[in-house]
Amino acid sequence: MTRFARSALTGLMLCGLVVGGFATKASARAGAYLLDLIRTEPYRTAWNKMLAKEHDLPDWVKDFAFTGDGVNTPAHMVPIGYKAYSLATLCKPHDCADNMLYVVFAPDGGQAYGRLLQAGKPTRYLGKPDAQIQGALNTPQ
Repeated sequence: MTRFARSALTGLMLCGLVVGGFATKASARAGAYLLDLIRTEPYRTAWNKMLAKEHDLPDWVKDFAFTGDGVNTPAHMVPIGYKAYSLATLCKPHDCADNMLYVVFAPDGGQAYGRLLQAGKPTRYLGKPDAQIQGALNTPQ
């Protein structure tokens, strides 16, 4: 094998490792349950920041990070613009039909947005999502 061919092959393998590393990071987020995500950084900080300025949140949302009580789902990737965000759900124990929270995390995990649904109350958005993010939160999962 010539020196040029060996260098080219080595370069291609390095590119594959770099791209593969990014894909692995994204797919690791995609399979993680909401509780597991918010117990790690930067997701914990994003979760706390999303909830910090909200008033009158139900206890099942406020306490979830501490107690783990709630039915939560593994995150999956959703496209918003040209980026892949992680979306997971949480619902109130024994009352999922009437109490649901959809949470989307920015690609780097540094920002979280939510859509809270409660029976008899208007839809509530957490974290001030823009129109594109609201659209993703409103799309049936």
